[in-house]
Amino acid sequence: LLDGWIKEEVFRKTKKRVKRDQNYTDPTSGNTFRSMKSALNYLETGKIPNRAIIQQKSVHDLLLL
Repeated sequence: LLDGWIKEEVFRKTKKRVKRDQNYTDPTSGNTFRSMKSALNYLETGKIPNRAIIQQKSVHDLLLL
């Protein structure tokens, strides 16, 4: 990915255990992608996949708090 993209670990609880997922955030648009594949597809085509997450707050804003 390009410079400025943020890779973060997100934890979610399932019935039996806690799982760790990777999310990738584009700093310019604020879109968060659940996989590297969808992030790279976004960079190549410019289309946002249906499963992209739109952040309510910027990740940069959260890091500055």
